[in-house]
Amino acid sequence: MALGAQVVIAARRLDVLEQAAAELNKESGKTGGKVHVCQCNVRSEGDIQTLVAFALEKMGRIDGLVNNAGGQFVSPVENISARGFKAVVETNLLSCFMLSKECYNQWYGRRKGGEEGDGGGKGPERERGGRRYGSSANA
Repeated sequence: MALGAQVVIAARRLDVLEQAAAELNKESGKTGGKVHVCQCNVRSEGDIQTLVAFALEKMGRIDGLVNNAGGQFVSPVENISARGFKAVVETNLLSCFMLSKECYNQWYGRRKGGEEGDGGGKGPERERGGRRYGSSANA
């Protein structure tokens, strides 16, 4: 923020987001940096799609992604239900995958000239960081 970064922060609770954004925007007001807020439940694929679209609408591009959502039950394992465990996995693991995938589909894939959802490339080789790569399984 001190160097003028544009950032989107997301969480389930809008009041917490707005308070954090106000504090961060106050500190970075002189640099041109800006924090945008988007309410999002990272366990909801629709919310994730909306979040990425919001970021692209506000900033026009995505240069980085920090997946920082997390949760757990402080409890002995014998007391955690399957539903509770599923919630932890969806929050801590699946949400990271889904958000990364959605950034790829909405930003990286489209800017490489591909169709929505095809990743912008065909076959086992795709461009990454300006370089071509392929796995040894394809050699």
